[in-house]
Amino acid sequence: MIVWSGNGYVLPLLVAVTVALGLVSGTALGLSDTHAVAVGYTLAAVATWIIGRRMNDPAKGYPMIDAKTGETVILRTRHTVFWVEVQWWAIPCALAAIGNGFRGALFPVSADPWPVVFVLVGLGLGGMVLGPFILRRLGAP
Repeated sequence: MIVWSGNGYVLPLLVAVTVALGLVSGTALGLSDTHAVAVGYTLAAVATWIIGRRMNDPAKGYPMIDAKTGETVILRTRHTVFWVEVQWWAIPCALAAIGNGFRGALFPVSADPWPVVFVLVGLGLGGMVLGPFILRRLGAP
């Protein structure tokens, strides 16, 4: 079960799309599967950081004054996945990119593509299950 708040549900979709894009473009450029996945995780790290920073921008908050203390409080929506703000998930993506890069350098034999296929199929099935919920949350009929 994935726990998110705000628009945190975007993170798994973003990572899946960027890793798949990196895998397709990396293999088209002649990279091994592990290096291609490393390229995908690098894209995911960059995209997650940029989009997460924009989603959790403190300037988007609403200032309010606390009636009891007179202190100004900024109210804003936090976009999180597993209680971690979206932009901080760029660090595990970068670590996965580094790990795949080392794995590709240490074991240059092309990896079996079936785990990637199973992950992509699993993400597709997860999208089919979560899709109606996400559309309802966005206000689609």
